[in-house]
Amino acid sequence: MLAGMIALGVRFIGARDVTSAASSAALTASAMPSASQHPTAPGALAPSASNAPLVPIRPTSVTAIGFIHARAGEGAHPPDDAFDGRLTTAWQVKLVGGAQREWIEARFSRAHVAEVRVTLGVGDSAESKYFLQNARPAKFHLEFDEGPNVEGEAERTQRDVVLRGFNVSTTRMRLVVDKEWPGDSWQDLGITEIEILAAPEATARRQIPDATWSVTVPAGGSGGGAWSPSFAAARFGITTRSYLGAVAECLRRDLVACSEAQWERACDSDRALASAEAWTSITTDGRAIIRGGGACSDRKVTAPSGAALGVVCCERGIAVRTTPPDYDLASEVSAALGALEAAIDHHDSPAVARLIDESGARFFLVKSASPPQIRSLFDEDFQKSPDLWALHDGCHAERVDDSWKAECRKVAQRSGLVGVVTSLYSWAEKTKRLRSIADGPILRKWGPL
Repeated sequence: MLAGMIALGVRFIGARDVTSAASSAALTASAMPSASQHPTAPGALAPSASNAPLVPIRPTSVTAIGFIHARAGEGAHPPDDAFDGRLTTAWQVKLVGGAQREWIEARFSRAHVAEVRVTLGVGDSAESKYFLQNARPAKFHLEFDEGPNVEGEAERTQRDVVLRGFNVSTTRMRLVVDKEWPGDSWQDLGITEIEILAAPEATARRQIPDATWSVTVPAGGSGGGAWSPSFAAARFGITTRSYLGAVAECLRRDLVACSEAQWERACDSDRALASAEAWTSITTDGRAIIRGGGACSDRKVTAPSGAALGVVCCERGIAVRTTPPDYDLASEVSAALGALEAAIDHHDSPAVARLIDESGARFFLVKSASPPQIRSLFDEDFQKSPDLWALHDGCHAERVDDSWKAECRKVAQRSGLVGVVTSLYSWAEKTKRLRSIADGPILRKWGPL
């Protein structure tokens, strides 16, 4: 019974030194190389020719393998301290040893990351007595949604490392420590600050394999007063005769079928999108919404299969409406839901579990389930429904006490059946992790489409 409910709701600093390390398996970061030195890797971007300054990214959530909690005479050192812009705080964690490696991960609305600055160790300067007393990374690498890793290396007394010469479209960055410099007094590993910089949206150009047309849409307002993050939309030289066929083609490319809000914003950015019809979403009575055909305003509702239409796909970019307007909240909720949606569509239960609050979460009829329990339930559901996917058409979010809450319209498939459901989410504002996943009204009962 629980597996069925899960499927229904969808179970779901200025740096001083630059160093690099060569690796055949990773893109090495160094002082800005020429394009001939570093050809663009699949899923990555060539460095922009523009001289426009890079833009700092504000993470919407930060997680880590762990951190040092408050103890006698000393406060806690959580992972958020590595992204607070201060040199007087630091993320610290006990060295784990063995095959495990220390890691810290930031998530954000999709951005074209082009530079990362890392301030290593603990203490407000390299001359601080705490810098050498504590362990800090000697070698590390950065992981993104896709593309090769980027490696960094520091000398024993080096505090700052700048990694550049790459440009990757991503919604997350994980720093993994490969080797440490031991501390003279303590073996608590520390990182004072991590700064992620992105190419300005106007100069970023997403390379989508096999696309015959694409456009990059800047973050901004959507219909109905909603806000959506930057995303790319692309058309492919293929046709499909059903809405479900379009969804499958997009998921196969690690993209999603564009929601109506995305289609409208993409068409506002480039009216060439309207030159041909495309499947976008479905109604509560199981009919399909087709957009385009001549003008951006063209819209019709028809059977969910029949005509051979072109395929238009989008990067994840969930539109979120807030009352009153709160674009920081909309950005954070959009990124959090995008991470959950991606984990579900990739059938990645460990990724889902990492989004759950450590204290547990309300999970449909289960009052409190731990992250491992939720991971197990997702594993079971993914096995039973290998075709399971979920797409959030749009959400309304608000701040309530120490939480964010969101109500979303979601289309989902499991075992060949499609439903439209109102899903309800709650996150702890401090940890930015899920406290509750539940269902509201069912808008379309499960059935064939």
